[in-house]
Amino acid sequence: MSYASELGKINRKKITKIEIELDYCNNTYGIAPCHPSAGSDHCYNTYRTCVDEDPWTFLPKANFDKITKIYKFTTAGTTPPFYGCRPYLKSYQLLPQEIKDNITIKNRITVELYDDYKESDIDNDPYWSLRGYTSTEIPGSYFKRLFARNPNFKYRPLRIYEGFEGNLESEFILRFAGKIDNIQFSNGVVKIDCIDNFKFLDSSNISTKLIGQLAVDITNTQTTGISITSASDFPSSGNILIDNEIIHFGSLSGTTLVSVTRGYFGTLATSHQRGAQLSLVIAYYDNPFGIMKTLLTEAGVPYINSMFAEIIGNYYYSGEPGCIALILSDTKRSDLFWELVDQLGCKVWLDESGYVNIRRNIFYSTWSVLPTYITTQISINDNENILKNSTSIDWGESTRYTTIYFYYNLKIHTAKRALSANIDSSVTTIGVTSVADLPAQGEVLIGSEFILYNSLNTSLNQLAGCTRGNRGSTAAAHSSGDAVYQGDVSSLKDIKKSDSFNNLAITENSDAVIEYGTQEIKTIYSRFFNSFAQYYPSNFTITGYSTYITSLTTKLINSLKDAKNKFSFELEIKDEALNLGDFHKVTTDDFNEITGNNFVEKQFQVIKKEISEGGKIKYTSEKVISYD
Repeated sequence: MSYASELGKINRKKITKIEIELDYCNNTYGIAPCHPSAGSDHCYNTYRTCVDEDPWTFLPKANFDKITKIYKFTTAGTTPPFYGCRPYLKSYQLLPQEIKDNITIKNRITVELYDDYKESDIDNDPYWSLRGYTSTEIPGSYFKRLFARNPNFKYRPLRIYEGFEGNLESEFILRFAGKIDNIQFSNGVVKIDCIDNFKFLDSSNISTKLIGQLAVDITNTQTTGISITSASDFPSSGNILIDNEIIHFGSLSGTTLVSVTRGYFGTLATSHQRGAQLSLVIAYYDNPFGIMKTLLTEAGVPYINSMFAEIIGNYYYSGEPGCIALILSDTKRSDLFWELVDQLGCKVWLDESGYVNIRRNIFYSTWSVLPTYITTQISINDNENILKNSTSIDWGESTRYTTIYFYYNLKIHTAKRALSANIDSSVTTIGVTSVADLPAQGEVLIGSEFILYNSLNTSLNQLAGCTRGNRGSTAAAHSSGDAVYQGDVSSLKDIKKSDSFNNLAITENSDAVIEYGTQEIKTIYSRFFNSFAQYYPSNFTITGYSTYITSLTTKLINSLKDAKNKFSFELEIKDEALNLGDFHKVTTDDFNEITGNNFVEKQFQVIKKEISEGGKIKYTSEKVISYD
């Protein structure tokens, strides 16, 4: 009797299985490599109760050999369907995921289990028979003992399976995989709160902490002899921020930076004084989906790699460009991740195993060639699947836009002064409107020319000792009033302002503006598409970004010009093969074509799935809008 065969039966009896996975020691008490400390009693093979003391290092718990042990619980009031289960499950309540365009609402689940004060300790205590008990009943209760021995239960795995009476354990279906967040005891009931893997993305931070100070003064051109006060917090190579300049170094020799490149990522090189603070600069460079995968990996969130591989470059363009994000202040990884989800037009969710799935909001006009991750196309209709009186429609008016403002190419310079007179391509003394707040030595940018200066004439407001055409730029004539740019990376720390960016792409669907009579604007601030990318071998120019972003925003606005209708309905559990994120077809009289005919085989995508009372499944699906 398989799970699938039981679905169609009227008198089926559902059984839920809970698995809790806790740390456990693979050693046996008193047998090498376990060396109990003198006078100790037997442990319980958990880290908290370990009494091992390494005989050579005398370090406690040095030989603890961590594996895991699974504790199983099934529905209370039923006979345990297989060996090793305890019928303690009172109930569980799942607040399901809901996929939205720019974020996914996380799963959260609460499991309640009855505690047992008469439960023996035989199978949880491997040395029970050696403790001199005269009865199988011992003090305390099952769960109080279990968590006293395993107090570090936070973030340990908890899984929920469902099956029917008569199913083999291997036939039970995984419904939820998450981590324990908190445990409470009340009136003989254990309440376990669980979270899904998106929680780890939310709580994962990119740290750009202060890591030291300059030990010496340095000039604007100096690349050797740059010493720091301490190397204890420094990476072996990387990028650091000093004032408004980013410096790249290839390695460390003691407390000296080696293989130094000044004015990295287009920032301007200036002199710095001893004691200047140094902080880390974190750079993410890859195609945008590669950056998403890196963020998930760093946060410890598993993902379906084949789905990412399928989606990269397909159905939009021949490939995604290399892009770069510079992180100069502490930032949540989730902020970067969901920004990319929104900008690239994706939907992201966790499957029942806790793995991240991703699909682009894209319409396959013929569906003759499906992505490899779409193996079947489920069709549902009013007559065979959708339960009567279970449907509702949300027209989703708030999801409609006519115009996209896409800001990109963050500023790393600011113009606080201008040329006070015309200059040709060779002069080495340059007059400006003011030299206030410029460092004694440094670099400025005029037009596309980088110019080094070695001193300031404060009385005449001049840059002196100039080297023209620095960094391989071309020395050129400039006119009075032309902007003189100096370094300023403050925009990299505040990306939610329009004046933090050099470029703005405006894409409008003119038909939508005419039809609706108003302009509804979706604003995107992108920290990923920047001129800094030229510092990597596979660089992508701003001109290239312009073409890419125009194509991207055109497809996005064509998908947003009409409201995304949401269709809610219920199915019997026999039709549960329809999962979160699945594309499917709908035939229903709940929607009409403009002719008055019913919808027939229209494309929708599941954005929410939840088990309702009576074993029915409630779905919310969103109508797929064509990008073409």
